[in-house]
Amino acid sequence: MSDHELTWAKAIQKVLAEADEPMNPTEIVAEISAQNLRKSYGATPVATVAAHFYSSINKKGAQSPYRKVGPQLFILAEDVVSSASDNLPQENSDNKQVVSAFGMYWRRDRVDFEGSSKLTLL
Repeated sequence: MSDHELTWAKAIQKVLAEADEPMNPTEIVAEISAQNLRKSYGATPVATVAAHFYSSINKKGAQSPYRKVGPQLFILAEDVVSSASDNLPQENSDNKQVVSAFGMYWRRDRVDFEGSSKLTLL
């Protein structure tokens, strides 16, 4: 491997970091090739990328830098955290109308805290 050629791991992470949506191994290999991130690909580069994902996820679990989000679709784990936190209501003094319970957010004015009526979900 030459000095300017990236490892598979670094090339995959670079491509996924620049992607706007989840990618499959075929798309990732095509983008690695388009950006000339690697010189040697081996006989089965798509299988190599797929094996890299599955091996990382199986061995490292939650510590893996990748998340599988669909059949043969992957993203960087940091994208999961940032997109999930973007959708949550902000916890501040201005937002006292939202109650968080059981991983869900409820509108305070629709929750009967006395237990005398049925709960109305948003």
